[in-house]
Amino acid sequence: MATIDRSRFKPTKVAATEQADKEVESITGKGGGGAPGYLSLTSGTGVHKWRIFPPHPDDNGELYAVPKGVHFLPVEVEQKNDDGSVIKDKKGNPVTEIKNKPVFSAKIHGSGKCKERDIIEEYILFSQKIALENYPSDEAKRKKFLEPVLGNPKDQKNRTGIQLQQKWVMYVTELLGNDKKIFGRLEIGRAVKDRFNKIAATESSEESMGTDPFTDMDNGLAIITTYNSKADKPQDYYQTELYQPKDPSKPGTFQLFPMTDADIEEWLKVDSLKKMFIGVYDSKTFDMAMNGLKNFDETHKIGVFEYEEFLDIADELLKHIPEHVETPKDEVEETKEKDAGDEFDNMDRDELKAYNSKNKLGIIVSTKTTDDMLRDKIREALVAKADIVVEDEIEEEEIEEPKIEEKPKTTTKVSKTKVEEPENDLPWDDQGNEIKKETPPATGKKPTALERLAALKSKKSI
Repeated sequence: MATIDRSRFKPTKVAATEQADKEVESITGKGGGGAPGYLSLTSGTGVHKWRIFPPHPDDNGELYAVPKGVHFLPVEVEQKNDDGSVIKDKKGNPVTEIKNKPVFSAKIHGSGKCKERDIIEEYILFSQKIALENYPSDEAKRKKFLEPVLGNPKDQKNRTGIQLQQKWVMYVTELLGNDKKIFGRLEIGRAVKDRFNKIAATESSEESMGTDPFTDMDNGLAIITTYNSKADKPQDYYQTELYQPKDPSKPGTFQLFPMTDADIEEWLKVDSLKKMFIGVYDSKTFDMAMNGLKNFDETHKIGVFEYEEFLDIADELLKHIPEHVETPKDEVEETKEKDAGDEFDNMDRDELKAYNSKNKLGIIVSTKTTDDMLRDKIREALVAKADIVVEDEIEEEEIEEPKIEEKPKTTTKVSKTKVEEPENDLPWDDQGNEIKKETPPATGKKPTALERLAALKSKKSI
């Protein structure tokens, strides 16, 4: 028996595997699940090389990185199928669920007077007021009462509660080696951003104009970040330095990674950071925040919504928040929804199954397959059969969401120290059910925060 030459068989290099995966991601456009996707500081080996784009032309050449601040709240959202379509019940109404979602901070993403105060921060302050009223001399009980709100550094599932989480967002290409790269957005925290600033200050100290060393299209320097999950201190989780490998073609010099025309063209196709994150806070965001806060309040029995004073604060803030304006994109999507009718809309379940069988579409129908799901599957199968490629819109990736427990159906108990409310002052009963009242005649006045919340709960348009 011949001897096997074991030297021919080499173990797989982690870096090679990671690079191959990212090359696939760059082709499929699913590097972070967005369009453009969010790239990660921590994926794979945790070692990543970046080339940072300058400020977008539409941003007036101001910032290559813009602030982003969110609070995670349990928001009621529509359930969707794998294809992105909304799941509906037998009556045709959207089926909803509670999910932790990132909600923009008005202080960071608002404009004008809207930036001065944020409803979520006001809720946090009010919850602290309630804790002090309920437990004036018991610090331990106050801390326990506020833990869902403020978080617990020792609890991995709830380290920050609903407090603000701030990042900075920039456009980058990740350098994968062998002239391979992937375009996307990168979020960095304070520690990495501070390091960026220190590097920029050092490198530009002798320049009269004081420009940063990262964002020049031709001569900008690359950055390398290294993630260490076992670091003892939070500030040590990331090491950030200039990436300056020796240029093999020019001895004694460092290799540069200039932006190609293709890089720039891809970048110019996407929205500017300013358009996505600056001055975008509006009534739709406010409604989302109120919905999430109400769900949170009921789940954790904080009781803030039992105070008329807090609702007055919400109304005051609402005066300075611009109304949401539907974009042309929104209008197009709405038109698509209205005009989406076809022959399958009028078919019942038996007719749909018969159509599937007759046309040999191969769709497996289970008890969990709703009529609408079956209609969509038939449409998809017909498209595929006709060899038509349909590009579905890829939604922007959201920040990784902390898991929450299902909201218990319990009644929020109000402490004796709380302000007494008139009976049925809120638009729902103590079980969370909407109280149906006669609709007052239209006055032309802007709905209050309470009325907006009631409308959202009943799925009515505001």
